[in-house]
Formats: sequence, C-alpha cells, structure tokens
Amino acid sequence: MFKQKRHGKQMKGLKGFTLIELLLVVGVIALLSLFITNVFETMAIRAANQRIAKQMLEVQQAAEYYVARNFDTILTALPLAGDVGEYTLTDIKNDDFLPATYNENNRFGQNITVFVRNLGNAFSEGDTLEVLTVSEDPGVGNPVYIENMRLREIANAGGAKLGYSSELISAGEIASSANRWQVNRADFEAAGYLITPDANEGGYLASYGRVSIADIAGDEYLYKVQLDSVADANLMEANLDMNNYDIENVSALTVDRLEVSGNTVIEGNDNGTSNNALNVS
Repeated sequence: MFKQKRHGKQMKGLKGFTLIELLLVVGVIALLSLFITNVFETMAIRAANQRIAKQMLEVQQAAEYYVARNFDTILTALPLAGDVGEYTLTDIKNDDFLPATYNENNRFGQNITVFVRNLGNAFSEGDTLEVLTVSEDPGVGNPVYIENMRLREIANAGGAKLGYSSELISAGEIASSANRWQVNRADFEAAGYLITPDANEGGYLASYGRVSIADIAGDEYLYKVQLDSVADANLMEANLDMNNYDIENVSALTVDRLEVSGNTVIEGNDNGTSNNALNVS
C-alpha cells in the first residue's frame, strides 16, 4: 500500500505539453518544411536553367564549327552582304558536329535552328559570317513561350553569348542579356525565323557568334583579300605553276628576273624599255 501511494504521487508530479506548445512545434516544422521545399525548388530551377543554356551554347559552338568548315559554300549560297540563310540541326549533325541523337528541341518544346548572315568584308578580318542560334515555335500557329523572368534567368546563366527575343525585354530585337550584341529581328523573320511575339506571354532564346575568313585562315593558304590579322596571308612561299593559264589584268609587275620562253609580245607606250634582266628565247 505504501509503495502504491508513493507511485501515485509521482504520477501526479508529471507535466505534459499544452495545446499551444504543440501548435508551436507543428508551426515550426511546417515553416522549416516550406523553407526546405523552396530551397530545393530554387536549386532545381537553377540547374534546369543551366542545362537549357548549355544546350543553346553547344548548338552555337557546333554551328560555328559547321560554318567554318563550309565557309566558301555558304558564301556562295549567300553572296551579298545582308543575305540570310537557315541551317537546321540536321545539317550540322550530318557534318558530325552534333550527335545524331541530339535533341532538336529545348525542354519547353521550342525548336532550335541556326541562321547565318553574310556581313561582307568590311571588317579587318575579311569576309565574315554572323551565326545566330535561336529557339522558335515548333510550327505555324503553334506558339510556345518561355516566361520572361525565366527567359532572363536562362540567358544570364549562359553568359555573354546567350540572349533572347522578347517583346517585353527587347522589342523588335534579338539581344544579349549582357548587352554584348544585338541584331534586328525582322531580318531573320524574313528568312524564316518562326516566332509569335507577345509581351505578356514570354519569348525565345538566342545565341550569337561570328566566323571570319581570318578565323579559318591557315598558314599554308594564299588569300585573294588582305587579312590584317594574318601576316603572311598574301605571301607566296613556293613556285607558282599556272598550268598554261594566263595571268590577266596586271596593273604592275615587279620582278628581280623575268625569263620568257616561246613567242613573246610586249606592248606598252613609247617609253617602254627592257634591260639585261629580260631574257627572251
């Protein structure tokens, strides 16, 4: 009996949680869960943005390699400054600059394609081609957008080469998120750039670069234009065999020694002279 009474007194001395305390604990746990969920969601979006930006930059790099390899062919297809042509990812895959299984759409369902514009030879690098990788609608009348805030985040994740086309952010332009480049969108729309501008809905991604003759110039080649960035671009380092073809429209010919075989005709004014350096046989 004595032990039972003592045990009863001990039980009466125990104190449990009040309802308010329980509610506080539940509230703290809920706030922590919400915070952790938001952190993971932010991390997931950031990782996705980086993957999307990486895809655009991968295509841009592959496109620039493709343009460099096919420089002369593209110049022939786009002979005038301002000419624009579209090149699909299939074209680039066929030249092995992208894997055959490479996805031609981004995660939003937009198509990815490449436009090339002839910028002429006004630059010191000589003939230059502008390379623009863009995302666009998957079909006529089927607009697919990237929300404007997300568009900024993805472009920022890609650095200076990456930008966007958005009526809200860059109306009428395709522009770098870092203000490093900007082109008129209408020039590319005329060549087939398929978008549906809507400031309220969002926009499209773009990546930019240039490839010039100087970029692909090799020391073993002779170029018909002056390339300031390639010192020996116009300097012969071997004998030139014309294979029975003529050299025409020469304004002036400066030589140390001129040897001529066969029938020789020299026409000029009355002041024309020849000296011991001219051997005719």
